[in-house]
Amino acid sequence: MENLIIRECQPEDVKAVHELDLEWEAEEVTYGFGPSSAEEIREALSPYLLVAVVEGEIIGYSSGAVHISRDLCVFEEGEPHLEIHDLYVREPYRSAGVGGKLVERMIGIANGNGIHRFRVHSATKDLDRVLKFYRDHGFKSWCVEMFI
Repeated sequence: MENLIIRECQPEDVKAVHELDLEWEAEEVTYGFGPSSAEEIREALSPYLLVAVVEGEIIGYSSGAVHISRDLCVFEEGEPHLEIHDLYVREPYRSAGVGGKLVERMIGIANGNGIHRFRVHSATKDLDRVLKFYRDHGFKSWCVEMFI
């Protein structure tokens, strides 16, 4: 996608990101999670809250936060890592590489800040698709939790 811009979310973008969160909720694609409020999005403004923009329209976003490893068998105790919290791309822009570019930019920013470990979890109803997406971006499975 030639005209795609990935940039840090600004205060004036909060309303658009919140609207994307409401679209995500309406799709009913996850278990047990709801949208963030505009205030929660505003509080999350950081280098790890990114927006994808096409022709002035915000079409997707990703958010994450740095955590310090505690009791995670896959990371050293005390090791900083970036946890990706949210990733959403509006239809019809899915499967066009937008989500991948958002993840790649987050990883690049984190690397520039000395963070080289990453973690993501998902409550998606389409686990196979999400697993493929993250595996295609270098992530490995660590555990699985299931229910009936």
